[in-house]
Amino acid sequence: MSTTFEVYPTTAYIPRIAELLTLANDKLLSFLRPFDLKISPVIGARIGETFIDRSSSNSFCTQWKTEYAWFFITPDEHGGGTDAYYRIVEEHTLEIWNEYEDAGDRYGEVLKSLSVGHYWTFRRSAGQPAIINLCYGLLAAALAELTGGFIFSDDGAWSGPPIQATEFEARYFKPEISNNYGDASWYTQCLKSLIEDYQGIPYIPKVNLLIEHDWPKDKRVRYAPSGRTIQEGPDENDRLTIIHSEYVNFPYIIINRTLIKAHGKQLLRVLKLLLLKDGLRIGSQPVSMVHETDIKPMLIDRDFYSGLIRY
Repeated sequence: MSTTFEVYPTTAYIPRIAELLTLANDKLLSFLRPFDLKISPVIGARIGETFIDRSSSNSFCTQWKTEYAWFFITPDEHGGGTDAYYRIVEEHTLEIWNEYEDAGDRYGEVLKSLSVGHYWTFRRSAGQPAIINLCYGLLAAALAELTGGFIFSDDGAWSGPPIQATEFEARYFKPEISNNYGDASWYTQCLKSLIEDYQGIPYIPKVNLLIEHDWPKDKRVRYAPSGRTIQEGPDENDRLTIIHSEYVNFPYIIINRTLIKAHGKQLLRVLKLLLLKDGLRIGSQPVSMVHETDIKPMLIDRDFYSGLIRY
């Protein structure tokens, strides 16, 4: 599995790779400054067998002739990197963006920008170290800034319409103002790991992260207050049936057992249907809308559980 940032330029300017590295490293230094790292990570690049840093005087540019460019971090304790591609706009690219024509002004602007004739992608494969998870977005932002371009992703690297570099950086890897809870959780995990790797001050998240559980699907439908599973059957004092999300204290549905007599297979089917609908997944919700639910009052408040409680 991998995710990609695409950069669509609005000018024909082709920066040198050293120029891209200079700006990307400036952005990285600025982002990391508040964490007071003892070890300073630096972004470098390799084109074929040639290594390039921000001080390189060679003429290698971002219109590279090799299949891809490789961007990496030094010191190289954890390895990894992002492979970047210079791509020519072809007919299928135009066909894809023509489908976005009525999706909003930004999509229209990207469609117009395709007349420049090229664009770039930065790809992050699964299992990369946290610093790469941060830096491939900063590289995309740096290249977008240098070329007056737009950043876009349709595979999960970023959610939302095409965005310019300054707008992107205002939200990128900022958990408390990220586009959704899933991004906030991912950014927080990466920041904790990154700061530990490079020996910075302890990171205190500005968002209240939910606690995940590892229950399989057939254990995520439980009776309350006993907590017994569908397979175990309800306790005689159980009042509610709870269909849990992937988080301990964030149920999808709470049902009064005395009014709805659905059996285990029916409830498991409801859970599977919920999982198929991205709009109901907690990760897709705004950060401000996601908070833990205190289930205890539900177990003792007769007025609360007198009907179908919650979706």
